[in-house]
Amino acid sequence: MGSGYITDGVRQPIVIHTSKAEAKTLTDRWQTIGEELKTTNSILAGTYILDGNRGSYLRWSPKNGFVFIKHYEHIELTDYSFGRVAVNGTEVTFVTEKEWRWQPDQQKLTVPTSWVVIGKYLIPKNKVKGFADYLSGLGEYNEYLCECDAFFSKIFPSKSPRFIVPKQYKHLFRPPIEGKIIFTGKPIIHKATEKFGAYIETLVRVNVGEIQGVKKEMILRTPSYGRTVVITRVKPTYSEGTVTDVIWNEDKGMIATHYDDKTEKDKPLPPVRVGTKVTTKLF
Repeated sequence: MGSGYITDGVRQPIVIHTSKAEAKTLTDRWQTIGEELKTTNSILAGTYILDGNRGSYLRWSPKNGFVFIKHYEHIELTDYSFGRVAVNGTEVTFVTEKEWRWQPDQQKLTVPTSWVVIGKYLIPKNKVKGFADYLSGLGEYNEYLCECDAFFSKIFPSKSPRFIVPKQYKHLFRPPIEGKIIFTGKPIIHKATEKFGAYIETLVRVNVGEIQGVKKEMILRTPSYGRTVVITRVKPTYSEGTVTDVIWNEDKGMIATHYDDKTEKDKPLPPVRVGTKVTTKLF
């Protein structure tokens, strides 16, 4: 059993496997910052989360500094860092007193020093360009295997400053590419092979193209069923691509299904429809 727990402001208790003294140091700092957050006038300060099984929590306040913890599967603490904080406008500086390290014999990992608060997000200053791409679903965030929960977002206190991009970073922010499906072809059923499972492929055309910034192999997301359009051909004012629906159980017929939360049953996916909105933005 762990020698301590972090409970305040996290989704579920995080187990601390370390000495009792070190566990007490960590929990005391975490709770002290949490107490200040209840009364501070700073709307930048708070508890922030970087989601995922191997994610992080970052809590900071002007007077009591910061604690930066890494976890595994939301419950196991892997390591932590803490230190002091300085605030200048929407820029936050961390002065680290204790670095984290994954294992006692490994090299220390450096916590970012300079951060920028934009709305509910806390971003390392040298990653604002990546954050801009994240918001619009472009760059590395227009890939299937992207780390789509890539920036800290505020969870407590919930109040955040308005989403205003500082002037020096405005040139980095691009709007997402948005359009709609204007044509759908006849769905093509592909039976399972030794390499691939069965799936249904639908050719579509969307009303955005080179002029809007569409590129071959770009991913356009739809708002329902997790469907995406993978672009295969680009023209100045329109593009063509495919929607792929997986057939999970061939024994029930060559149909694609989705799980319906209300009925708690699998239901057939509806056909891809003309008029469906598409966007590069992450939903």
